[in-house]
Amino acid sequence: MLVEELRSDVKQDVTERLKELGVKTEVKIEINNLDSDKKGFIALPLGFKLASELGKSPENALKEFLKDFEFSNSHISSTEIESGYLNIFINGESFGKDLLAHTQKKTILDLDNGLAVIDESSPNVAKPMHIGHLRNTLLSASLNEVLERTGYEVIADNHLGDWGGQFGNLMYAFDQWGNKNKLEEQPIEHLLELYQKFGQLEAKLKGEEQEELRDKGRKWFSRLEEGEEEAQELWEKFRDVSITRFKETYNILDVEFDEWIGEAFYVQEGYTDKVVQMALDQNVAERKEDGSVVIEVGEPDPETGEKPELVILKSDGSTLYSTRDLATILYRKERWDPEHIMYVVASEQDKYFEEIFEAAKLIGLDYNFTHVSYGMISLPEGSMSTRKGTIITARQVIEEARSKAKELVEENNPELEEKEKNETAERIGLAALRFETLKYSRKRDFEFDKEKALDFNGETGPYLLYSLTRAKKIVRDSKVDTEDFSLGNLSKEELRLIGTFSKLPLKLSEAEEKYDPSVIANYGYDLAKDFNSFYHNCPVLDAEAEIRKQRLALTKAYIEVMQEVLDILCIQEVDLM
Repeated sequence: MLVEELRSDVKQDVTERLKELGVKTEVKIEINNLDSDKKGFIALPLGFKLASELGKSPENALKEFLKDFEFSNSHISSTEIESGYLNIFINGESFGKDLLAHTQKKTILDLDNGLAVIDESSPNVAKPMHIGHLRNTLLSASLNEVLERTGYEVIADNHLGDWGGQFGNLMYAFDQWGNKNKLEEQPIEHLLELYQKFGQLEAKLKGEEQEELRDKGRKWFSRLEEGEEEAQELWEKFRDVSITRFKETYNILDVEFDEWIGEAFYVQEGYTDKVVQMALDQNVAERKEDGSVVIEVGEPDPETGEKPELVILKSDGSTLYSTRDLATILYRKERWDPEHIMYVVASEQDKYFEEIFEAAKLIGLDYNFTHVSYGMISLPEGSMSTRKGTIITARQVIEEARSKAKELVEENNPELEEKEKNETAERIGLAALRFETLKYSRKRDFEFDKEKALDFNGETGPYLLYSLTRAKKIVRDSKVDTEDFSLGNLSKEELRLIGTFSKLPLKLSEAEEKYDPSVIANYGYDLAKDFNSFYHNCPVLDAEAEIRKQRLALTKAYIEVMQEVLDILCIQEVDLM
C-alpha cells in the first residue's frame, strides 16, 4: 500500500505545518501520473486558501508554507509551485523499486467494516433471466469482491421473487391454457408464454371483464396462501424448474451465492405475520377500516400535512413486497444481526427503498441500509417488457458472446483442440459481457447494443485479456531471473506504468466508497493502455541485459496487478487469444 503510505505521510506533514501557520483548512490531495513534468505525482490545491489566511499572493503564501519545511517521506524528491498548487515530485526509481518489491496479487485493505448481507441477482421465478438480471448479477459479483477486499464479511443472498399475486395469474393461465409436456420439455419458455398470454388478454379486456379475469388470478393466489394442495404443487413445480434453469445460467457465469432465500420463505415461516404484529404493537402501524395495515413514511404533504402511507398488509390479509422485505430484515436480525444490509436493485425502486428503510427503522430494525441502485437498460428499439415480449434473455446474450468469441479463437488458433477452443471462447465471451456491463457507472442508464458489447477491440474485456496474454508471453520467452534488478533511467512510459500500478489500493477504496466496480473496470482499461504503450515504446526482450531485467520486472508486476483487477471484475484469464 505504498501510495497510501505516501499520501498519509504528506497529509500528516501538511496538517502539522498548517497548525504552525495557524491555518485551518481541509487537506486535499490529488494523485496524478508519475510521468508528468508539470504536475507532481501528488498535488495540493493549497495556494488560494493560504493566500486568504496569510494575506499574501498564492505563490508567496506557498513559499511561506515551504520555508524551513521538509516532507518526511524519503521518496519525495522536490516541490514546485504553480497556479496555486504545490506540486510534489517523487523519486521514480526508489518508489518503483519499493512498489515492485511489495506487489502482491491480492490487494486487501486493512479495514474491518463488519458483516454485510446483500440482496443480489433476485430473478423472478417462472420468467427467464434477462439482461437486466445479467447487469445485477455481474455488478453484485464484482461488488462482493470489492467489499471483501475492503474489510467486509459478505453474505450474498439470491433473494428470489417467488411469491405474489402474479403467481395466481400464472396458475390460472396454466389451468386454462397450459401443457404438461411443454412444462417438462421447455419449462421457462412455456411459463413465459402463459404469463404473456394472461397479460395480453388483461390489456385487451375492459371494465368488468378485465376485473373478472383479475379476480380469477386472485382466487388462485388465495388458494396458494391458504396452502391448498393443487395450488401448492403447481407453485412448487414452477419454482423448481425455474431454479434449475437459473443454476445453469449461474454456472456458466461462474457465480455462487451463500443463500437462496426467496420471498415465500418469509410468508410460510411466519415472519410476515411477526413483522406486521410488531409494527402494530409498537404503534408504528395503523389498521384501517378495510382491514389493511399501513405505516406512515416520507415527507408530509405540504397542503394537507398528511404523510404518505406504506401498505404492509392488504385488506384481504395478503402480503406485499413491503411486508416481505420487512420480514426479511427481521429474519436477518435473528439469524445474523449484521452491521449492514445492502440491496442491489434497479434505480426505479429508489423511492420504495427509502420508504422501506424508514419503516424498518421505525419498527426498530436499523442495519446501515444501503440501496446499491443501478441504471436501467434499454434496447435500441426501446424499453424491455417481459409481458410484451421485448426482452433479451441472459442465456441468449451469453450464447451470442460465446459464439462470436469462438470465431475469433478459431481464426487465431486453429490448432487448438475443440475442448480448449470452447473453454477459451467462453472466457473471452464472458469477459466481453462483464466488462461492457461493469464499465459504466452503476447509476447510469444505458442502451444495450449487442454488437458493441461483443466488439473485441477498444475499451473491452478482451482488450484487457489480450494485454495480459501478451505480458505473460514476454515473461515465458525471456527465461531471465529478475529477482536481482535495479531501476534507473526510467522512460516516461515506465514511470507512467509504475504510477498506475500504485493506484490500485486507491481505486479499490473509491470503488468501495461508491459501491461501484466501474472504478476498477476503468482503472483496468487505463492500466492495459499504459502497458501497451510501454510495450510498444520500450523493447523488453531486445534490450541490453540490465534494462531487460528492469523491464521484465515491470512486466511481471503488470501481470500481478492486472490479474488482481480481473479477479475483482470476476473475469477469468486465458492462455491464448
